[in-house]
Amino acid sequence: MASLEVFTQFTEDAIAQEDRVCQRPSCAAKIRKGEPCHYIATVVHGQPGRFVCGACYQRYQRKAATGVRPSGVRLAGRHSPDLQDIRQSVNAAQRSSSIQPPLVVATSYGRNLAGPKVVIPSSWSQNSRPQPVYAAPIPQRQSHSAIHAAPVPGYSVNHAQYDAQRDHWAKKAYSTPPAETISLELSAVREGGNKRKGGRGIGFGNICEGMKDVDARIDAPGLVALARDTIRPKIEAFAPGFLWRQDKFIVRDGAWVDLATHPENVPYFYSQCLHPSRKGSRAMAFKTRHFAVSVVVPMAQWNDYESWLDKIEEVCALPSNTIYY
Repeated sequence: MASLEVFTQFTEDAIAQEDRVCQRPSCAAKIRKGEPCHYIATVVHGQPGRFVCGACYQRYQRKAATGVRPSGVRLAGRHSPDLQDIRQSVNAAQRSSSIQPPLVVATSYGRNLAGPKVVIPSSWSQNSRPQPVYAAPIPQRQSHSAIHAAPVPGYSVNHAQYDAQRDHWAKKAYSTPPAETISLELSAVREGGNKRKGGRGIGFGNICEGMKDVDARIDAPGLVALARDTIRPKIEAFAPGFLWRQDKFIVRDGAWVDLATHPENVPYFYSQCLHPSRKGSRAMAFKTRHFAVSVVVPMAQWNDYESWLDKIEEVCALPSNTIYY
């Protein structure tokens, strides 16, 4: 079992090549040439680390939040594996099957989104034949049916998106709560109302939910998901026995604009929160605002609900001794 060490430079030569100052802000001790000088990496993605003295390096080792890795140094009492035995076993397995080394193929299996599966071919066995070499390029686009088809050697779309996803989650893991926020009023309405008086929707069930401290840079798809997840349970509780077609619900803003028609990754309300910092100035300052977002039930679906409600009332109005044929 290997011991642990702090994330430092790749080489083991942790000696100062010239006089320098410890880069830990609270230390700033002078490191003379030939004295220990260690490089400590930071947790911020893309930010360089710092060179510290030996005392600061020991302090980092004692901190609970310091990342560590196996040092490669074996602890006392543990015996390392015999490399000669490993080489003999591998050579014997290869000679019994083929003069070619065993091939490894990266394969993507249908709905498995966790990453590639490394398949070791059956050339390890004595009675198998050498396996062919698969060289599959990373596909640019794949249809939905192709992704969920039978397993094929190569890389899937998930592998091509690895770099973008890594940067996204690295930034999100260390991001602070948004300083610029807005408040929302989420409600459920049905299509209808007097158009001459400016009515576009009619509320039902007194379904309304307020939310504050919402990121002002939220985009239209994020608003759609937030509104549906918040209002959907309340609509289901309003009419538990009716089968709502929730995929037909439309999410609109206070100006009755369909949010599904707007692109993603573009802040939807942020531009409406920018105002001149002072009169006559071109500099813009952020000022929080309140916005209304509605989950709209289409007219056809509301008519189906009313027909269902009429049938329920007719059944409840029949005498208890009525015989149904």
